[in-house]
Amino acid sequence: MVVAGDFINNGAANLSSCTFRMTAATSPVPTVISGSGTFAKSNTFTAGVIRNLRIDNPMSVTLSVAISVSASLELQRGMFVHNGNLSVDRNNRGSGTLLNAVLLTRQYGALASDFLLGSDTPINLVYSKYVATPAVADALIVAGYEIPATRSILSLKIDNAGGVRLNEDLSLTADAPLVLTNGILTVSASKTLRCTSTAYHGAAGTAQTFVDGAIALSTGTVATTKTYPIGSSSQNRAVVLTGLAASAGTVALRVGVEIPLGGSSAPGVALSATRRWHVAVLDGTLAGYTGIGITYGADDLITSPAAIASAATLSGLYTSMELGANTATVINSPAGNYTAGGYFALAMGTESALPVNLTAFEVRLKYNAVQLDWRTINENNSDRFEVERSANGVDYVKIRTVKAQGNSVQSVDYRATDRYPYAGVNYYRLRQYDSNGTQTIYGPNSINFKYITQAVSVTKNNNDGSIDILIQGEVPQQLAVRLSNLSGQVIFRGNLHNATHNGHFKLKPTAILPSGMYIVHLTSAGINKSEKIIL
Repeated sequence: MVVAGDFINNGAANLSSCTFRMTAATSPVPTVISGSGTFAKSNTFTAGVIRNLRIDNPMSVTLSVAISVSASLELQRGMFVHNGNLSVDRNNRGSGTLLNAVLLTRQYGALASDFLLGSDTPINLVYSKYVATPAVADALIVAGYEIPATRSILSLKIDNAGGVRLNEDLSLTADAPLVLTNGILTVSASKTLRCTSTAYHGAAGTAQTFVDGAIALSTGTVATTKTYPIGSSSQNRAVVLTGLAASAGTVALRVGVEIPLGGSSAPGVALSATRRWHVAVLDGTLAGYTGIGITYGADDLITSPAAIASAATLSGLYTSMELGANTATVINSPAGNYTAGGYFALAMGTESALPVNLTAFEVRLKYNAVQLDWRTINENNSDRFEVERSANGVDYVKIRTVKAQGNSVQSVDYRATDRYPYAGVNYYRLRQYDSNGTQTIYGPNSINFKYITQAVSVTKNNNDGSIDILIQGEVPQQLAVRLSNLSGQVIFRGNLHNATHNGHFKLKPTAILPSGMYIVHLTSAGINKSEKIIL
């Protein structure tokens, strides 16, 4: 049954065995489902039944009578304003047959508020593209009130190229709970998509569909393999845990991808600066696992020999798990008995295997700039270091090149300064080149940068005819000064040095200047200021 307008029931309607579609007229206007009549229902229930209800009006549909959906609810287009009158209950079915679960499909429609979920009514939720006419371009769907307040459903299917975003936790209880067909499922930071059945072993995902965020899979005491279909930055980077088992009962292990914030590597190990993987027990007790495998791609910037490095914290010391049986797309740890989660990174080299051992890498604020210091030992045919900076920890640009020592068995200290950092968090890494072109990445390190405002005053010293410049705040060691008259003629140009380190600079013209007004222009780190002065 299709209604292209208002549906007003002032009699008796039996929609408990049919599909009822509220659609739009040629010129769409908001429509309503209302009336003083009755709808067929099951005994003991109050709300009337619509077996299959489709909402397809871009201008909205308002529900003014109590209705219960027993088989499927499809939100194709427009807002469904049900005012608390909507329930989803497979048991209130009227003359319809009883189903195992109710199918709820969201395309580009939405519910305006929570619906009432009947007891013993599992939900299969599907997110898909609107395929009716007129076609709607692919767009991100942000999960809303189609997810019941319990935050628990039977299964979830993603089939929308524009993707889906979950901003809250969600539990899936079916043995086959997650179907990834098309589009990226983004789970907000600190939230978890949880699959509670131990029978579900996960999936690898594809380049077009995976979970960007964290997913938890459940495991019993029998060792098994679980595959986590996760990724980040539009790249599928699945994780496989082999020989995974709980000490007793069930353990839920949460795995997600995170931005690399800080952290250092053991000598001989260079970390990929693209992403980190976090493995943590959500609940239960972990007996252990025998191996971990991580899918990698071009943006991970990994070259042979490649391994997985682990750390207890995101910004901790990453040590190599040593070389495993790698493939063209997966880096594997060697088989072992691993009893804890932690943070994992893709790495190049094993302990003491690299041509340059980086023993220190620090970034610090220096006036209105960032100073980078690093130290090496045992350099072998090292050509140069390129300093790279990023605002997001993923996309890096080269900002400095520093010539390397070349060959050395002693400690060598290096320094570079970034005079134009981003406001906010800056990520820095070092790209080291050997003389044969081989490159290794170290880092990243991060720092939060905020420009420091300096107060500048320029006054005439009547005692000796000089110009006194006083800077309050961070004081630069050198100040570029240009003195000109009002016609723009430059009288003096040069650099002044803060010999006393108290913010006082003195400019003394080499010749007596005619009385009048002059302009003093000052530039240094964080300073770009012009002041007028009468001499």
